[in-house]
Amino acid sequence: MLLSSLICSHHFAPGKARKILENFFADQYVKDKFQSDSRKVGVCFRTLIRESLELYLFEKQYETPNGKHFQPLDNLPSDPFFDRQWAQAIIHEAMRRVREICLAEGGSELFECLLDDLSSRSYQERPGTLSLRTRYRNSEKAKHYLLQQLEALLMSTISDPRLVMQEWQALHQILPEAVTLDPEILTQHFLSSQDMSAFWLELQSETVPGLDRTFRALIQGPDTTLAELQKTRQIIKQQNPGSTLPLELLEAMLYTCLAVELLRFKTSISETQRRTLPRGLFWLSKQQWLDPQTRALAAQAEQEIQHLTANG
Repeated sequence: MLLSSLICSHHFAPGKARKILENFFADQYVKDKFQSDSRKVGVCFRTLIRESLELYLFEKQYETPNGKHFQPLDNLPSDPFFDRQWAQAIIHEAMRRVREICLAEGGSELFECLLDDLSSRSYQERPGTLSLRTRYRNSEKAKHYLLQQLEALLMSTISDPRLVMQEWQALHQILPEAVTLDPEILTQHFLSSQDMSAFWLELQSETVPGLDRTFRALIQGPDTTLAELQKTRQIIKQQNPGSTLPLELLEAMLYTCLAVELLRFKTSISETQRRTLPRGLFWLSKQQWLDPQTRALAAQAEQEIQHLTANG
């Protein structure tokens, strides 16, 4: 990074730049001062190392290629060459660490899920035979590892933990194309309508734990009991949204159960549910990634609850 700065910003020849850095890093005074300054509160190491080099060039009376002496600077201007290499090095090292973590857990599939996510690759376009639920869980786990490693690396370059958000912002400003690494974006999961449809169909074919019946059989079966529907809702609520299933899918499963409860067991709907269900059922009926039968069920349940509300 410093080599790039000397060559690209100060226009030293590569050989000259390497010699300057050799002398710079071998200088005991530079080492001692850097260690002392790095202990100060509020110090950012990527800025400190550049300031140290600029001061070294001034004190050793180096001349620029055009014959001018270096001057001490009160406010060090940004160096796009140095900054970009710093940002790329942080990301490269974080990805290397995450890859090692993923491989240590038993294979490359976990890391490949992360690469697919960062490239916004559709779930249905991804190779392999893993279920969508497993791929989603792998993606969330790998992204969590990446956030951990990025933050750990940024923390290692500052003396004050309170500066970590400043370094996150610097990372994104320097590499705008790395916006997907923003913590707020990285913790979100954007699925296409096609992926959501495939995910929904897969969930319908899964067996509900403890009931030995698929979700589709429970929703469509004429012999489904109220107790089974209520137990299914409890199981759905126990799942951690975002890490096991997308929140929209969990909500769709819950409202589908409630729609069936409403249509078959009208007395099971509480007064609170009568006030809040219409909005949820309306939302369910408008989700184009759901199958037509589920949307029709939601619309029918919405009409039923409106009828019940109107009749007191």
